[in-house]
Amino acid sequence: SLADFDIRVAAAASLLLACKIEEAQRRLKDIVLVFYRLHMRALEDADGQPVFPGPTPSLEPKSQNALEMRKAIMTVEKQILKEFGFAMSTFLQPPHRYLLQFLRRM
Repeated sequence: SLADFDIRVAAAASLLLACKIEEAQRRLKDIVLVFYRLHMRALEDADGQPVFPGPTPSLEPKSQNALEMRKAIMTVEKQILKEFGFAMSTFLQPPHRYLLQFLRRM
């Protein structure tokens, strides 16, 4: 079940899959770096103050953390595909198509 996965990892995997479906290729490395920085910005200490008040630290792409996050994202992506029964063709129709049909009938 997708509820077993971290929401940030699921969001990153969903973004990666959406980019693939829409043929707007983004490298997995870039998605990992962006979601890592978002995670670092969200960290707060016990007083509710940001752990990194200045620039957020970047992640070395070859580090163990980056490799673990890549693996987690790919695992969740596979799970999403399994949940949808690998039937991604139903999502390939652009949503604005229906809006255009609606506007033509008005």
